[in-house]
Amino acid sequence: MGCCTFRNFRKKAASVSGGKNNTFSYCHIHDTGTGGLSIGGGDRKTLVPGNHRVENCHIYDFSIHQLTYSSGIHLHGVGNIAAHNLLEGAPHMAVGVSGNDHIFEYNLWKNIGSPRGHGNAAVYFDDGDGGETVYGNIFFRCGDPGKGSFGTVFSHGGHDIVAENNIFIDCKRALGSAPWNYKRWSSFLKSPLWQTRLLKDVDITSDVYLKHYPALKGFMEPKEDDKRVNYAKRNVFVKCGEVYKNAWEVDDSNYTTDKNPGFVDLEGEDFTLRKDSEIYKLMPDFEPIPLNKIGIQ
Repeated sequence: MGCCTFRNFRKKAASVSGGKNNTFSYCHIHDTGTGGLSIGGGDRKTLVPGNHRVENCHIYDFSIHQLTYSSGIHLHGVGNIAAHNLLEGAPHMAVGVSGNDHIFEYNLWKNIGSPRGHGNAAVYFDDGDGGETVYGNIFFRCGDPGKGSFGTVFSHGGHDIVAENNIFIDCKRALGSAPWNYKRWSSFLKSPLWQTRLLKDVDITSDVYLKHYPALKGFMEPKEDDKRVNYAKRNVFVKCGEVYKNAWEVDDSNYTTDKNPGFVDLEGEDFTLRKDSEIYKLMPDFEPIPLNKIGIQ
């Protein structure tokens, strides 16, 4: 479905549940009550992807009647993609995700959050969620630590999240975490909710899951001395108040500076790195972030 306008809907603009290879492209979606697009497909037990796509869509003012948990794009199921979209005007969540192997790509995150309230993040992994990768993004003035341990990229309880090859600019705290101790982690694994989600809805101890996610071996039998942390690699932190808090390992491959490291125009918000940027000299493995491909094409 392409070049459509969805507006003035009391609930969502459109929902897809099941099937494969459906695409929403170059759509304008605005003034909806409880979200924009809810797109799901694929088989979570076999991890066969749905390959649905949302691309080059402009989605805004999409939670008029329900101010929380009303995403502009929600992906569920397995293996669906959102790329080159522009989302704005969200009082709570712009993007929601559940399921496996989804991709959100070509993102520049800008002016997200508020100093009011408990705290907020640009990317939030909640309730023990872990194992994801945040790669190749630019975060400009995103997130607020609030009264707790929030960061631009934030983990609540989970571990083994990787933040890699990102640029954080003028963020109050780039990486945040509210880690769970062994007692809380164990209790969640034994709870009816997690037993249902991890062993009945899908079976993460099955050969299918262990082959696809080798790190899940032993997941349901945690040990008290297990290492439960997240990892930051090859990131650039520019004029950030604090790099991280709590359960993050930030190794020497990361770079922190209070100066312009070689952006074409920092004040004009052109974050393209010049060829002579000091980042490439100090971090030869840093992959250039293709700003010309970010957003609607």
